[in-house]
Amino acid sequence: MAAIEVKSTLTTQHLEAALSQFRKIKALHRDNKIQSKGGMHTLEKTPCILFAFNGPTLETLTKNIFDFGVTHNLSVQDYAPDLAVVLTKDYYLCKDDGWIFPIETGHPSAYRHWVGLPHENLVGLYTYLHHLCLSYLEFSTPVQLAPYFDKSILTQSD
Repeated sequence: MAAIEVKSTLTTQHLEAALSQFRKIKALHRDNKIQSKGGMHTLEKTPCILFAFNGPTLETLTKNIFDFGVTHNLSVQDYAPDLAVVLTKDYYLCKDDGWIFPIETGHPSAYRHWVGLPHENLVGLYTYLHHLCLSYLEFSTPVQLAPYFDKSILTQSD
């Protein structure tokens, strides 16, 4: 349903490696679209979640995510995490795409964030994963594995 990168301490080097991996994941072809409850939003790429026990401030993380895109001339949709949580900093950052919050019109960024009491940021992670699970239950479509294995026995006919 999603790719989750977990780090004890999220450094700039770890972030760049994670964003490079997310770029590869988001480039993969996905036949099954993920629908949100009520049809608010469709995820066309595999969601990527970044979870760190310790890491940078919200401002630093946001800046580093966008700097990666500028450096590599990429759209946020092609590399950035859909959700990022830094547990000890008590915030989470999520794409402003309608998956957790309704889309905020006129919002200047591709992200929205939440800062609160200690460890309440796990609510964002829980909510995101909960929405993914519900979407798979509500819009269950069989996953066809054969297209993902071009050279495998699954695509060969007798």
